[in-house]
Amino acid sequence: MIKKEAAFKKFLFLAHSKTYAGTDEDRALTRCKKVKMLGHTEYSFSKDDWLYYDSYSGHIFPPGKEIVFYKNKPFWTMAYQGQFIENDLVKPDQSYAFLKEALRNTDENNPLRGPEKYEIEDWKYVFEKNGDWSYFIAKEQVFYKNKLVFFQNIMGSIFC
Repeated sequence: MIKKEAAFKKFLFLAHSKTYAGTDEDRALTRCKKVKMLGHTEYSFSKDDWLYYDSYSGHIFPPGKEIVFYKNKPFWTMAYQGQFIENDLVKPDQSYAFLKEALRNTDENNPLRGPEKYEIEDWKYVFEKNGDWSYFIAKEQVFYKNKLVFFQNIMGSIFC
């Protein structure tokens, strides 16, 4: 299982960098043209025996789910739900642009979401989790000028 864990983490890191957190070009290549869930934005990325799928909806309250398949069988999943907090400082798109930047700056050995902490200028991202890749609960937060502007509650685990 240790070998598969290392391969999974390497793949998840790559999948995240090619989908939602990726560049505009990467997102265009991995965004699903035909969605399975109406009203959702969906991404798919595969390499070797691995397939990653991400589906979310909404803009202010964006719930979503990621699933990783190994040899066409569900292997790992993560669900997230949060919200952009209305404020006079920033708009949702600014918050999400910073979120994507933080997610791109995660640790390759711990690619579940973003780094534990990432700061640039007036922005700060915080990711706190309990557990490991096989089962965890977490919270991510985005602050602008020390004011919370976005958060998500996250759960993830392997399939048995």
